[in-house]
Amino acid sequence: GLVQCLTTVVYRAGRSCPGSSLLAADLYALVRPLLVEDRSEVRAAALYATATAIHLLPIEVLVEAVSGPDGLAEVLGQVAGNDPDGTCREIAGSVCGNLRGLLEENS
Repeated sequence: GLVQCLTTVVYRAGRSCPGSSLLAADLYALVRPLLVEDRSEVRAAALYATATAIHLLPIEVLVEAVSGPDGLAEVLGQVAGNDPDGTCREIAGSVCGNLRGLLEENS
C-alpha cells in the first residue's frame, strides 16, 4: 500500500537526492506508531520503512529516535523478541542490528 510506495520513494532517493534525509524523517514519523499495530502486515511494512529510513536520517535525529523507554531501540527489541509473527520478529532483529551498527559508526 501507501507505506510500501513511500518506502520505495525514500529508498530510490537515497543519499544523492537533496532533501532525502527530510523524506526519511517524514517517513519514519509516519510509520513509527505503526510498529505496534495489531495487523502483522502493517507492522512488517512499518519495519521495512524504518529499515530504509534509519540509513538516511541525520545522526542527531537517529540518536533522539532511540532514546528513552519508548525509543526505537526498545520497541524494536520488543518486536524482535515477542512479536507473534515470525517475519516481523526477523525484520525487527535485522533492523536492531543495523541500528546498532549505525550508532557505533557515528559515535
